[in-house]
Amino acid sequence: MITLNEIIEKSKRRGRGTIVISYAEELKVLEAAKRAKEEGLGELLIVGERETVPSCLQQVGIDPREVEIFEVSDLMEQRRKALELVRSEEADLFVDGKLIDRGLVQILQEEGFFRRKLLSYVSLFEGDGKLIMFTDTYMNSYPNVGEKIVILENAIELVQILGVEEPKVAVLSAIEVVNPSMRSTLDAAVLSKMGERGQFGRVLVEGPLAMDNATSAEAARIKGIANPVSGNADIYLLPDGETGFLLTQLLRLYGKRRMAGALMGTGVPIVPLLEWDDAESLFFSIALALLRS
Repeated sequence: MITLNEIIEKSKRRGRGTIVISYAEELKVLEAAKRAKEEGLGELLIVGERETVPSCLQQVGIDPREVEIFEVSDLMEQRRKALELVRSEEADLFVDGKLIDRGLVQILQEEGFFRRKLLSYVSLFEGDGKLIMFTDTYMNSYPNVGEKIVILENAIELVQILGVEEPKVAVLSAIEVVNPSMRSTLDAAVLSKMGERGQFGRVLVEGPLAMDNATSAEAARIKGIANPVSGNADIYLLPDGETGFLLTQLLRLYGKRRMAGALMGTGVPIVPLLEWDDAESLFFSIALALLRS
């Protein structure tokens, strides 16, 4: 899989897009948008209050005269207006400057922006010269096997956009054997069998795998479960959202890994603000989202 820098270059080759931002009082969002503008990824539109937006733009070095501002005071209505601009093709992607909450999800449902049955979040981290995807890391706390099918389909869509023609998926659990008392191992076995029968297309799905034999072909060989996914996975499907949230925070805040994120399952590209985001991760997420527009 490609790197974060290659995503930026690929986004530049796509041509300049238009990025619409709601709640422009979050400075790290504006800093990310400024970098996107400076690096030739896109122009900016702002939905917010004319009295406060210009000073926020000036704080990050953006000339307010170069940005069109749509006057909307209410936060929820700012989000609706921004999504309307994307739907009408006046913008290519929506960056939400407020921390993601149920209000945003409700608007997406009410306005018909769900493209699949549920939304999921993919966290992409750099490691060993390529990007590695973990999902779901935010949206679904304890998905059942039917929901995991959708989560996996969302991730497959993203990895194929990035040019991986035959992605490899490691379905994770605490152990690498099927145990009827551990639901995550049963879910993994079902998904693995579905992959074996081609129900996800040209995708290799292996599971259940524990983290050691998912990340190491040698560990898998020692345990007698040698397979083409171990040590080569593009996507790690996590057993639940709690695990995903903690893993992302660990890699991001303690491991200091560069990352991007993608909210999948929507009909238009949306970059939400999450707890672990800074200006850099938001910039990478914007570049990634533009590839989906």
